[in-house]
Amino acid sequence: QNPYWRYFKHFADYISRVCYMNSQGVPIVDVGLYYPIEEMQGETYIKGITKKGRAIDAAFNTILNRLIENQIDVDMIDGESLLKAEISDGRLHVGNESFSVLLLPDAARICDELLRKLDDFKLLGGKVIYYATQKESVLVSPDEIGNAISEAIQPDVCVIKGERSDLYVNHRKIENKDFYFVANSSPIARELTLLLRQKGFASKLSPQNGESDAVCHRIIGNGTLVDLSLDEDEGVWIVIDSENEFQTCVEERITEEISMTRILVTILAGAALSGIIGYFLIPVLRTIKAGQSI
Repeated sequence: QNPYWRYFKHFADYISRVCYMNSQGVPIVDVGLYYPIEEMQGETYIKGITKKGRAIDAAFNTILNRLIENQIDVDMIDGESLLKAEISDGRLHVGNESFSVLLLPDAARICDELLRKLDDFKLLGGKVIYYATQKESVLVSPDEIGNAISEAIQPDVCVIKGERSDLYVNHRKIENKDFYFVANSSPIARELTLLLRQKGFASKLSPQNGESDAVCHRIIGNGTLVDLSLDEDEGVWIVIDSENEFQTCVEERITEEISMTRILVTILAGAALSGIIGYFLIPVLRTIKAGQSI
């Protein structure tokens, strides 16, 4: 009796494509967030969680949300995994992931072995940032963590123009190409200019029909500027082909939508900026409304 049932296949096929693509290759995640499971266990008793434990929990969740809301991808790592991690090229390698920044709460219980690991990580170029779990702390507050990371490293994705709220990103490298999944999880269409750290020829891949289109872009000193139009509740992949870095965008040649003046303004604006799977399940509202075939 559900009126949406006849359109469910469109939604299921869309989700299937997104899940498949976002599980291929290797994830590109700069930030590792220490998972304070041992600290929480130490602050949990029969009568409940202590005030300190609630503060640790609140700060951890705030950090996680602030990073995702600011287009900074993050993954969690516990103390045991940290001890097993290998360090090279200024990154902490765990499984198929590697982090250049590690975030820890001021309440972290760090043993001598882990402390030596963190010292080695910093010595070889890694960044370790401690954040505050108490209001009176002088460390970085959870709400300011995005700025702290942007000062430590160049962000993988930076919103140069347009609204950044309800905008989520995921970056994976598949063979020699970089796939940035960009999802507008809002009921309002938006125009964006993104600065992607990876350099190369940019194209747009639709998860609704698998079609690939040229997208206006410019390669600059610290990445690729991409102009992107997203409808409400729309998600697309921006594909960066680093082997074709000097290829000219066809749409860009024909329409000349981006003048050199605009590029200069965009770059200057970007320089002034400091810079979970559930939210990637983007509803195919427009497809369901239109009843179109995928």
